[in-house]
Amino acid sequence: MDVKGDGLWSQEDCSQKFEYLCKSLIITDPTPAPLTTKTPGNLEIESAKESKLPENLLDASNCNSTLLLAPDSIFSFGYPNAPSSYCTWQIRALGPYRLGIYFNFWATYGALNISDQYGNNIGSFSGTYNRTPFPRYTPFNIATVTFEPRPKTGSEEDKGFHAEVLMI
Repeated sequence: MDVKGDGLWSQEDCSQKFEYLCKSLIITDPTPAPLTTKTPGNLEIESAKESKLPENLLDASNCNSTLLLAPDSIFSFGYPNAPSSYCTWQIRALGPYRLGIYFNFWATYGALNISDQYGNNIGSFSGTYNRTPFPRYTPFNIATVTFEPRPKTGSEEDKGFHAEVLMI
């Protein structure tokens, strides 16, 4: 992968040695330690209470991932619960395609910005909590989407957003 350029794959001589990066899901140990309690005689007793499995530290939003290839989807971190983290997506379509980003759910006070490969703004959305589904189209096959959660300003519960990313 070309990490200094646009993040797409390029041909290299396989006999050359390069450093590389790996991406993996971080999951805490699914085997909880037994809970112990002390009795008046200072005896430790193991608790028979069942612990629920720990949650993944990452979710499936593709938030802050290195590169997202269309078709795929993006959504606020923690969706459909209140967004809790700043997110950015570097989105690409292979070949002579543009990107179509179809926001099919929007119930957030957060601010979302879409820019093309040159940093030109394609769309900015904030301040309106409940939007009807809407699309955004890029002029090229590269886009950057950023989302910043904002404090709740109304009575509605912030649930974030969801969008499908397609090649057009």
